[in-house]
Amino acid sequence: MLRAHALIKKVAHTHRYILTAKGRQILPAILTVDRVPLARLEPAAS
Repeated sequence: MLRAHALIKKVAHTHRYILTAKGRQILPAILTVDRVPLARLEPAAS
């Protein structure tokens, strides 16, 4: 999914991937949502 959303791209002729500029920008938000309990996020959405 990260590659489909252009957050990472494959390094040619390797098994490696690197973050794109878009990935560097959005990754902190993704990690925060993953770590914070949903009950704590719901009031902020209102």
